Amino acid sequence: MEQTLRDSGCRFCMVRLPEYYGPQVVTLTARVFQAALRGTRMLWPGRLSVEVEFVLMMDAAEALLQVGSAEGIDGEVFHVPGIPTTAREFIGAVYRAAGRRPRALAVPPFLLKLAGLGSPTVRAAADIAHLWTNPILLDASKYPRRFDRAPQTPYQEGITQTLAWHRRVPNLIIQG
Repeated sequence: MEQTLRDSGCRFCMVRLPEYYGPQVVTLTARVFQAALRGTRMLWPGRLSVEVEFVLMMDAAEALLQVGSAEGIDGEVFHVPGIPTTAREFIGAVYRAAGRRPRALAVPPFLLKLAGLGSPTVRAAADIAHLWTNPILLDASKYPRRFDRAPQTPYQEGITQTLAWHRRVPNLIIQG
């Protein structure tokens, strides 16, 4: 896609983000918050010890606005950093903030593929399980050089905001 854009002559820039979480986010990370509030086990699509990054949706929006309104960045690619952690650490922080003992189970990719035969939701998780089985950390060193700092809300603050939102919408239907 990037090469097609470059070849087209269109003006563009690209922003790559890690997995996001936060109020009104209804993807994988929302399942963590729901499980924590219910006190149920979180089934995670991959190893819990893999290093990952998450970014609060409001931080992602701020970064997109910074890049989108900047001058002289045609054709550039920016990676917005998250705060490195592991799935186990992130899930544990969410459960503890909800007043619960962390309960998570790593689901191996082959089980996701098998379960995906009967569920489009699980099939979609199996398709992206590689994101959770190997560390994928973005080289975000360019972003702060151009924009001074990357927006990074500490996990505890973002988790508190997100739990408050999930408490207000307990019957949330999660996509995918």
